[in-house]
Parts: sequence; C-alpha cells; structure tokens
Amino acid sequence: MRQRTMRPPSSRPAPRISVSTSSTSPIEPSSARRSKPSPLSSDIRSMGKNQRSLVRMSDAEIDDYLSVHRAATMATLGPDGLIHQVAMYFGWFDGALHVLSKERAQKIVNLRRDPRCSIHVESGDRYEELAGVNLAGRAEILEDAKSLWTIAIHLNERRQGPWQESRRAAVEAVLHNRVGVRLRPDRVISWDHAKLPPESQATG
Repeated sequence: MRQRTMRPPSSRPAPRISVSTSSTSPIEPSSARRSKPSPLSSDIRSMGKNQRSLVRMSDAEIDDYLSVHRAATMATLGPDGLIHQVAMYFGWFDGALHVLSKERAQKIVNLRRDPRCSIHVESGDRYEELAGVNLAGRAEILEDAKSLWTIAIHLNERRQGPWQESRRAAVEAVLHNRVGVRLRPDRVISWDHAKLPPESQATG
C-alpha cells in the first residue's frame, strides 16, 4: 500500500484585517444615523411655532375681518363621508357666522344628518398679503321667521347699504323655501401674514 505524505502546515501568516478605531470614520451604524437629528430641524420647528404666534389674529381683529369680508367656503360631510364644499355669502354678527340656503340643498341635508361644519374665509394673493379665518363646530339650522328675517336683513345691508323698506318685497321673496344656518365656532384658526417681519415675508 502506498503511503500518502502529509505536508506540514503552511507557515505563511494569515492575512491581517485592519479595523479602524478612528472617531472620524465616515461610516456610522444605521441606528446612529437615524437617531441623529438634522441640524436645521429644531430651528425650523421653532421658526414655524414663532410664525404661527406672530400671524394669529386677536378676537377683535377676527371680528373686524369677518365683518368686512363676505364670501366663504362652507364644508359639510356627505353621506359617503367625503367633504362637500360650496361658496357662500355670509353674515357675521352676535359672535356667530350666518348663511341662508335653500331648504333642500345638499349642505342642509348633510347638516341635518351630521351638524359638523367648517367655514373658511380668506383673502390675499401675495404671500405677505395672505389672511384668513377658519371656523369649525356644530352648525344649527334655523327655520323660524324671526331668525330668517334677521339674517336676510343683515345680508342685504352688507350688499346694498342701510336698510330701506322699498326692499322688503324682494327680501321676502328670497326667503321662500329657505333656512338659515348659524355656526358658533368651537375652534377658530386665524392668520394675517402682514404681521410677519419683512425677512419672513421675503422667504415665504
């Protein structure tokens, strides 16, 4: 029988693997990268909070703004859960926003089923001119003659000036098959970019 000759193990040294312990290594564990905040993130958050407080209107400013502007976007919830939005002419008095609508309009059907409502009023074209008020809450449908007449007179005066008896017949005709909606807001959000400092307006 032929014997196999066993070769001695190689004396060549195993390759050395170099592991860098330098703190300046460009490679970081993924967990460390995820947990490290952006150097700008805290500044951006702070700037956003500061700007929101700067542009917020006072109660008196909100009252003045809603007393001057006339058109709003009214949002209700449809039967499928989608938002139904319509443009509305509104009146603001007694701390509430008021509109008139046809009794069978979709928004009224929606409010009878779910009174939650949002009404949005805004103005301005340039960033530094943007202003607005968003009101949200549960709307109340008004059907009594006194409430409807009060809303109608207010809306008429906003459009045509101080009340004149010569308009009575036209206003009474408008109220046929109409109901009123009153929203006393539970939440009010407001903004007026004219309050921002010039440097913020330029970068908006």
